[in-house]
Amino acid sequence: MTKILLVEDDISLRTAYSMILNANKYDVVAATDGQDALNKLKNFKPTMILLDLLMPVMDGLEFLKNYNPADKGAADIILLTNMPSSPDVDQCLKLGVKTVAVKSSLTPSGLLELVKESLNKGRV
Repeated sequence: MTKILLVEDDISLRTAYSMILNANKYDVVAATDGQDALNKLKNFKPTMILLDLLMPVMDGLEFLKNYNPADKGAADIILLTNMPSSPDVDQCLKLGVKTVAVKSSLTPSGLLELVKESLNKGRV
């Protein structure tokens, strides 16, 4: 089963994304911010990380600065944001983000397609 770390501070989105992914046989662990995600990575080795950019405590950019794939296990990272053309997004891309998705236009089927496409790219 594919393991996904979902890092999202909005409880409604976190719950919805988790339900959609779980219903489609993905093993999902949810984190409320970047610090929570780093803590969860101590015991959970995901294949993919769905990472919100703007969060309290530790945002997505700070998470990426602290995330060490060598220590935590390499994972494909998809950045979730409503500001896809910001300087922070550019920095995230330099720090290992593979894909940027706009949350406001992400439908349930779009989320699943995004995850499947990213996983398929990793297997080529």
